[in-house]
Amino acid sequence: MTTNILQDNWTDMREQVSEWWDQLTEDDLDLIDGDQDQLLTVLQSRYGHTREAAQAEIERHLAEYDPEDTDTTIGTGLDMNGGFDEDDAPASDKKDLERSS
Repeated sequence: MTTNILQDNWTDMREQVSEWWDQLTEDDLDLIDGDQDQLLTVLQSRYGHTREAAQAEIERHLAEYDPEDTDTTIGTGLDMNGGFDEDDAPASDKKDLERSS
């Protein structure tokens, strides 16, 4: 089932995939083009993962992916307009905010 998630939602997931694996280049993303096997190969190359580790990482991310959730700012501390939202900030940022208050 997870194989089709990537392929069926590639246009929407491309940015998310680049956030999950920030060492991927635009050329890598073009090469992957929604193909989970190609993603697996690229992750092995870029990150030095074994095939099994790369597969487990892909499956973990895809299992968490919600195609209905278009809010890619969750947990970043950014609101939908690019401003800072203290309530949505990661815990480490909240501690910094508390110290500076």
